[in-house]
Amino acid sequence: MVDPPVEVPRRSLRDRFLAARTYFWSWVTDPAVLLYRREAHGRRRARILLVEFFLFVRELSREFYTIEGTSRAASLAYTTLLSLIPLLVAFTQVLQQYFKTLFPNFQSQIDNILNVVIPYQSPVLTYHLARFAENAQAASTFGVIVFIVIAFRLFLAVEATINQIWKVRSNRGYRQKIMAFTMLFFWGPVLMGLSFTSTNMLERNRLLRFFFQHDITFRIVPIIVLFIAFTMLFWLVPSARVRFSAAAVGGLFTAMLFSLVRFLFGFYAERLVHGRFNLIYGTLGLAIIFLIAIEVMWVVILLGVEISYVYQNLYGVLRASERQVEDQPRFDLYFALRALIEIARRFERREDAPSSYRLAEQLGTTDSQMLRVLAKLEDAKLVKEIRGDWTGFVPGCDPDRISIEEVVLTMEGGYRVMPEITPGDREAAAISELFERLKQSTRTALDRLSVGQIVRELYAPRAARTEDRASR
Repeated sequence: MVDPPVEVPRRSLRDRFLAARTYFWSWVTDPAVLLYRREAHGRRRARILLVEFFLFVRELSREFYTIEGTSRAASLAYTTLLSLIPLLVAFTQVLQQYFKTLFPNFQSQIDNILNVVIPYQSPVLTYHLARFAENAQAASTFGVIVFIVIAFRLFLAVEATINQIWKVRSNRGYRQKIMAFTMLFFWGPVLMGLSFTSTNMLERNRLLRFFFQHDITFRIVPIIVLFIAFTMLFWLVPSARVRFSAAAVGGLFTAMLFSLVRFLFGFYAERLVHGRFNLIYGTLGLAIIFLIAIEVMWVVILLGVEISYVYQNLYGVLRASERQVEDQPRFDLYFALRALIEIARRFERREDAPSSYRLAEQLGTTDSQMLRVLAKLEDAKLVKEIRGDWTGFVPGCDPDRISIEEVVLTMEGGYRVMPEITPGDREAAAISELFERLKQSTRTALDRLSVGQIVRELYAPRAARTEDRASR
């Protein structure tokens, strides 16, 4: 007797949708496809570009969520609100003192700058901010100093946030920071003033107006100004080596999205202010909307910084994501030892000196973490960067003279430093003795082991390893 056929239950529409979504997402985010990115052509090349784009978006979202971008934007919005008038005073002082003859319509230049910089384009808001800045110019010398200090505080907050996105620590002293701050407030007003002066020249000159008679020419000038400003910000502020192409990609995205957000937010806010929102908050509603607009502006800017970081470190971020390796300082010692061993191995075999990107790719970490590790090793003179036709790293001295203990102290020694002990403080003396015992135990455990010995242990023939052990 033949058994009746078993009916396969049909999947629901929701299950089929989830299966299709899983298949599509795995198809567009398969990192294995990127192995053929250099030799691919045609359809395979198109798929590789599609996979790169989706992986870029995925890692961008992860990184922005990891750094809590919206919370940092809210913090910077509050700092910006306190620093806005000092910033405007600094800008107007520079324009008035040094470029008054170059910019004859001084007040109109300030209004034009505000219309581009302020994320919420409101004539009332622009008018009041311009008047605030004009009245603040009558402040005393002490007041001007206070304004400069507040504006400098905003600069430090922005630098710290950008360095946290790039996962590096600031290696600039206060002298370098003050010089960068001064250059920012000198060239910022000049760049914006020149851009709007050139726009006014185009509007007045008949010959130039004939060639640039379309309105799009005058609409695109502020976007170009924002693009240059954001590119310089993303390129020069981080305490890391940022490729100009990465900064330009982030600057272009930020300038375009910033202009779009200004337009959409202004359109929405105008309807909101003239609606029920105005009945509830009254005149205070304009300040609330302005604060929200500043926060949205910082979300866009931090997203642009994150784009520059992921664009430059995409493959390093993907490797770290696949291996579940986080770009955190707690892994610095591990990657420092791995990098030193690889640098010494190539040096002894007379191979090309590895670059930071090559080391990051080989060891499975991000470029930013490898740059941070190599910077510490270079400061301790354990490695040295060579430049020329090929940029790479070589040992700072004979690998047999680079002890593992010295590497450990370089990467972790700062966490074992104690302040000055006051006489009679028994607890501090006990902790100091504990640190000394820890140092002695580390020295005993490592037994004067050097990087050169580890390289021979790992890569030398068996006879050479036996001879090296006997010599010890």
